[in-house]
Amino acid sequence: MTSYSEVWQGPPQIVVALDIGITTSQVAYAFLETGSAINVHRVTNWPGLGARGTYGKVPTVVLYDSDQMMVSAGGEALTDEAKETTEDNDWTLISNFPLHLYPSSARNNLPKLQRVSTALPPGLSLSAIYSDFLKYLIDQTHRNFSDRIVDGSRIAGQHWKDMTIAFKLHFSWSIKEQDFIREAFLRIDPHFSGEFRFVEHGEALVCERMFYDVDSPLLKSPGANVIVCDIQDSWTDIAVYRREAQVSNLPRFVRIAGNVIKAGPTLITKNLEEHLTQVFAGSDIPPGERIDYVTAGIEDFEAFAIRSFQSVEDVCRIKVGGPRFKDAKIGVQRGVMSLSGETLKGVFDPCVSKIIEEINHHVSLFERDSNLKIQAIIAAGEFAENLYFQKMLGQTINSAQCKVVHNDDTGRFGLVGALLSAVYHENEAPALIDIELTRSVGILIGERYNEENSDHRGRKVYRGHGGFDGDDDWPLRSFGLQEELDNSQRSVRRRLIRSLKPPRRTTARNVELKCDIWAFIGSSESKDANAGWAKDEDGQVNPGFCKLCRVEAKINHWEGPLARKYAKTRPADAIELFLVIEFDDWHIRAYIEWKEGEVTRTGPPSILV
Repeated sequence: MTSYSEVWQGPPQIVVALDIGITTSQVAYAFLETGSAINVHRVTNWPGLGARGTYGKVPTVVLYDSDQMMVSAGGEALTDEAKETTEDNDWTLISNFPLHLYPSSARNNLPKLQRVSTALPPGLSLSAIYSDFLKYLIDQTHRNFSDRIVDGSRIAGQHWKDMTIAFKLHFSWSIKEQDFIREAFLRIDPHFSGEFRFVEHGEALVCERMFYDVDSPLLKSPGANVIVCDIQDSWTDIAVYRREAQVSNLPRFVRIAGNVIKAGPTLITKNLEEHLTQVFAGSDIPPGERIDYVTAGIEDFEAFAIRSFQSVEDVCRIKVGGPRFKDAKIGVQRGVMSLSGETLKGVFDPCVSKIIEEINHHVSLFERDSNLKIQAIIAAGEFAENLYFQKMLGQTINSAQCKVVHNDDTGRFGLVGALLSAVYHENEAPALIDIELTRSVGILIGERYNEENSDHRGRKVYRGHGGFDGDDDWPLRSFGLQEELDNSQRSVRRRLIRSLKPPRRTTARNVELKCDIWAFIGSSESKDANAGWAKDEDGQVNPGFCKLCRVEAKINHWEGPLARKYAKTRPADAIELFLVIEFDDWHIRAYIEWKEGEVTRTGPPSILV
């Protein structure tokens, strides 16, 4: 059990946080009692796992009989007895099924073991599997809650139906996956009257870090940025999160930039495999037997040395064979091979350097604005425990302005953070909009005023202010059509004209530009479904429209040409910039671009999707 120092002042309620991973899942819960500290519990002692169940992780598997009815799930589906019964009765074990929800671009970057999903048998839908597994998790959580909380059975009887359920989601998931999970849950409990929360994985990690480190720099003023470096087996997600204005006891962090690179422990293992293969090639061992020794060495390395290596002064010993195996030619005694620190440095550096280089890139993106500089870097994942990686990252990054912190308990992985985020953020999760559902992404533009057009009557009318491109000597309406973003394109550029106002905040050599990005995510039945106003006559946002994010550019030394625009019938100096919205394999991102002489510059990017 872990306690949060804040005292809960709201009404009594139960909060349950679920992390349904591809291979394993976890659950945490808390009973929020008015006037008491928040105590977070993790579900442990999962059936069928024995001592392993005390770590809080349960296999994400479901066992079905020949009638496609769930027999068991989690560890109970993997016992020896269950395996024998499955073979005898031709039952079906479904594993790695969450993989079916991942976009193909995200799926390709997952570890190989997680990319292998069970083909769904005819007649058994993914929604049904999720519902069955959710029922298993919720039933076990209810039992655990009743046993561990004082007077738990009575409390569950009063508050279970209207509890808050938080799901920790992968950053590539969108509203489509959220709706899928919500419907899967309601399938097992149609009368559920509680609330759903969806917390993005990176924000959960940041919130959890704050939970365990009250002196964290993340608690400083709004606008502070933090980098989350989430190192998985074969890929690393490096993302920037901006600390928003604190509206509750726990500030929220919104993902504004990020990238996924192919670097992780798998790359280190591959480098060692190449080294060992080369070493054994110089031995007298028959070629057909060498692979067995290399494989044994890799397995031993993955179990211990990959986390324990610290510096070039280390000597690493890996087991490549039995105690009778020795080969002085390649330095093997009693089945153990010694590897120098320099050798391991060569094995680790390609991966470590690639991760640190990407972190440096994101740090540099925000160096221009002192209010948005990176204040902390959170390294998460099992490899983040490696002392050599910590040392190299600290030497490169750590300073008084930017603190590097490491997740010192790999068993948590943001679950507590997801629960706290659900408690305090009232479902104010970052906008996650599915590309396929999004009919339009862009900026709000004006339309020439026409007094004969009934649509224009009753709306605020103003003269052109020399802002976004258009005929500024005409009256414009305040909100107009969305700019279409064709999904077949990789990027869209739109010219922006920014008037230069006399000296106060914006001058010819000091320009600040802010631009809001909007989307229409309403009905997709008609291509023209969004051919209307973003806001009504009273300035209220119309159904289907939502603001995704804001892009900003702070130009400290403008050296580009000036353009001539007309603002309120008078000439005014202006500068030309571009709003760029582009796709990559993971996101839609937006940023502002401009030219200073022959040099193209860009502002910090913001993630839309």
